[in-house]
Amino acid sequence: MFPHADELNYFIEVAKTKNISRAAERLGIRQPSLSAAIKRLERQLGTEVIIREKTGVQLSRAGLRLLKSAQQLLDDWDEVKYSALRENKEAVGHFTIGCHSSISLHMLPERLAGFIAQNPGIELSFQHALSREIVESVISWKIDIGIVVNPVSHPDLIIKHLCHDMVSFWHNPEKIQSRDVLIYDPALMQTDWLLKNMEKNNKYKQYITSSSHELITNMTLEGVGVGIIPGRVAQTIGRNQLQWVSKDQPGFKDEICLVYRREITHSLGAEKLIKEFKLTNYKNFD
Repeated sequence: MFPHADELNYFIEVAKTKNISRAAERLGIRQPSLSAAIKRLERQLGTEVIIREKTGVQLSRAGLRLLKSAQQLLDDWDEVKYSALRENKEAVGHFTIGCHSSISLHMLPERLAGFIAQNPGIELSFQHALSREIVESVISWKIDIGIVVNPVSHPDLIIKHLCHDMVSFWHNPEKIQSRDVLIYDPALMQTDWLLKNMEKNNKYKQYITSSSHELITNMTLEGVGVGIIPGRVAQTIGRNQLQWVSKDQPGFKDEICLVYRREITHSLGAEKLIKEFKLTNYKNFD
């Protein structure tokens, strides 16, 4: 158990005066209360911090070591309290946003530049991973806010719908050189579902895999083959040159959501950032 700040302050005063009665008088508390606080501190440390003598007290070896660290501990605690109070009252702080790299291309608030300009006390970091990994990081406090696809309900999370997307088969009809080549990300659950639902009508003879949706989209754009791509990525990177291969082929409807812990909203900066995402007018792609 970490010592209470008052106990450390009491100990520092005893160390300065070398006298419990005088320290109690300077602190404005009763001597028995001060002695009890020092005893609690010693129980937490598992050793004595002062040696009582007839003429006063002396610090033990453990007490000397504690004295070197006690003031820094109190200064650090004051800084934590100040930062926490400031974040509650001002739009300040450093926040980590997690999302898949392809989602970041089209899901960041369109007014992000304006938001940053209006909130100079806010700093942002972005981490990119699969949606399920982002959700786990939000639950474990490693990421503050996540933009994820198809999140599963969790008691520690707040989940807010942003928009829909559709993962399907795309090609560039002006450049495609082979309709027998399929380009896709094998790690995506959506890809696995699409491949299983087209097994009977599978016409592809050659496969190219990549974990980069940007690369898949660019290869599709250059006519290398047919790509399995989220619709928003196809439109953003594909520069409106990509088209669905066929409306008869299966598509996987995704829900894109904002996820965060309730506790993060105690920070005014985080609350404003979440509000910015909610107010952004994302068009559904379905």
